Amino acid sequence: YRREADDIDLDETSTACSLSYLRSLDVPRSSLREHVLTIQYVAPNNNRSKPIEPPWELNPTLAAFVGLALSEARIDSTRVKFYNNDEGLLEQFTKAARTSFGIDPKRGEQKGVTYREIDNRTVVHFLRQCFAVFDDTGTVGSALVRAPDDSRRRFLQAVFDAEGHVQENGILELTQKDGNVITL
Repeated sequence: YRREADDIDLDETSTACSLSYLRSLDVPRSSLREHVLTIQYVAPNNNRSKPIEPPWELNPTLAAFVGLALSEARIDSTRVKFYNNDEGLLEQFTKAARTSFGIDPKRGEQKGVTYREIDNRTVVHFLRQCFAVFDDTGTVGSALVRAPDDSRRRFLQAVFDAEGHVQENGILELTQKDGNVITL
């Protein structure tokens, strides 16, 4: 294994770091925001995923992204694949990914269902580390529980937009394949 470094300026200060390294730093958030432009997942064998723009706070757009991903996405170690035939939800997912991470999801269709896919281990790692809802523990990260009202509201709205239904008699129904999600 040999990495090419001809096009890398080794004297230039790096503006990318791993999420785990970022968390270990004892510096003010304002300093991090000024100097860290991207975060990047680095595997134990030093393989690197594509960097992303770090979301510095849990705002309503990021909360909506998490709600949609939790509701309708298949998440594995390297990608988030959001399935839905509702063009409005697909566009909402795309805009939230672009705004939150600086990424444009790929478009596709599988077995008649439209999807948007983010093939980026850094995004998956960020979601697992910051929200815990994607790590098979059935728990929700405290970031969502302690989020500002507008972000919690937007998270719940996204979950209900994707999984909810209002019956004619006014009963609100939420369906979810993972029972642990309902107990959020």
